[in-house]
Amino acid sequence: MEKKLANLTSASNAQYRQHNSRGLRRAGLLASLALTLLVPCVARAATVSWVNSAGGDWSQGSNWSTGIVPGQTDDVVITLTGNYTVTLDVDATVASLTLGATSKTQTLSLPTNTLTLKGGSTVGSHGVLELAGGTLVAAGLTVNGALNWTGGTMSGGATTTITAEATLTISGGGLVKSLSGRTISNAGTVTWTSDAADIQSNGGSNVFNNTGTFNAENNSQMSIGGGT
Repeated sequence: MEKKLANLTSASNAQYRQHNSRGLRRAGLLASLALTLLVPCVARAATVSWVNSAGGDWSQGSNWSTGIVPGQTDDVVITLTGNYTVTLDVDATVASLTLGATSKTQTLSLPTNTLTLKGGSTVGSHGVLELAGGTLVAAGLTVNGALNWTGGTMSGGATTTITAEATLTISGGGLVKSLSGRTISNAGTVTWTSDAADIQSNGGSNVFNNTGTFNAENNSQMSIGGGT
């Protein structure tokens, strides 16, 4: 009888240890899952492409390949073939911008809001960037197509490069054009038209390097309102 009781006790202890071990494993898994849920998600950079060949507003998620407006870690690509204009109707910060397909004309217009480009960006040979009253805050920007500056501010402490085949047209008498800590390096063609208002330095160190052609067709001024 004592032997049977001993066997029963031994079996009971073994079952308890097995059950306890399973319980500890479950607890460990639950704790690991809880820690995973508590760790914040790290946003990964994504390429977000424009998909509306009719053009439209930046703020409309349906105009983008992801269905949502690009965020600050996204590389924005506006290279869909077609003649259209994308209008920046909200302030936006993105990782980089690639503008311009291999044919036709793709235009990005900045009428009032601010576009911040955190990384090196490019306007291709069929791209047109219109700074029409908004603010462009950019790391290195290389223009191989056209930059039309009718108003607004360029800043960002880096360089806007106009390559040999590119153009910078400065026009629009209604708005002052401001540089705030920006270098413009022109190896292409700059045309400062007869209806253009003044160009002002409004903060930081501003430089205009010209190794290409600069056509001044007006009586406007370059002046210092701040900075150098």
